Amino acid sequence: MQTQTRLVGSGFTSFTFNGKAIAFLDEVHDSGQQPIRQYEAVTPLDAPYPVEFALPRVRAEGTLQLVVRELWNQPVWWALNGLTGSWNIVDVYNMMANTKTPILATTVIRSPTANANVWRGWTYHNCVVTAIDDREAVQIGTLTFPRNLSLIYAYKTGLQGQL
Repeated sequence: MQTQTRLVGSGFTSFTFNGKAIAFLDEVHDSGQQPIRQYEAVTPLDAPYPVEFALPRVRAEGTLQLVVRELWNQPVWWALNGLTGSWNIVDVYNMMANTKTPILATTVIRSPTANANVWRGWTYHNCVVTAIDDREAVQIGTLTFPRNLSLIYAYKTGLQGQL
């Protein structure tokens, strides 16, 4: 029996950064986007309660937290397309500042059912890497190095389509 709930692994969910999939990506956490301010109650001096609520029409930035397994021959952030050759966070900032077009990231969700050619997802616009995990903790019982990468994005748009 096919499940009705969303399955994550086995290629049903994919994530790309700057047009390229990230090797050994374990996790993606999207904070979503909240309003820049929740609301403002408007209460005139002569009123006993608010007469209206001002609601913003602006979203704050969103954040993406990535967990990527480090490979033998490169720092983990080199898995992000366009950052190869950077050795620290300042190098990463400089490389991003020199990109000709805004950096996009994309999540695509596919179904394992008969409608597997139908997909949906999001595009994250104007992505910026804000933190790279370059700490070192070597322990005899550790088998691999999961590393955290932090990004911000200006806004996201929905995707839906058919292959």
